[in-house]
Amino acid sequence: MTQKQYDTAKEVILDILGYGVPPEYLIDCGISKEVIYYVFTELNLRLPSNLDTAGIPPYPPPRDVLASILFSQSGHLLSPSATTGPTVGGGIAQPGLAGHSDQSRPSAPQGV
Repeated sequence: MTQKQYDTAKEVILDILGYGVPPEYLIDCGISKEVIYYVFTELNLRLPSNLDTAGIPPYPPPRDVLASILFSQSGHLLSPSATTGPTVGGGIAQPGLAGHSDQSRPSAPQGV
């Protein structure tokens, strides 16, 4: 699943929940338990009571697990930064920086 597909799934899930559909219904409809787990956890929503989380890597997944997931679904290894854009600080992707190099951002004043 690409980041764009994940973002679309997240929007659809939020739309469905916005119509008052109980979260448990998403499981009954056959939506991937991994997608439901990651979307609900990312958005800090209550997990459906009928969601079996056995075997789902924790959120956020460790880098090695993320790399193996990206490899298994794409057929070739992608680095997490290739799918999320540049990172700042502790490896967290900063929105709006995809496709921009670090040199394009102003640097912090030196010697302060």
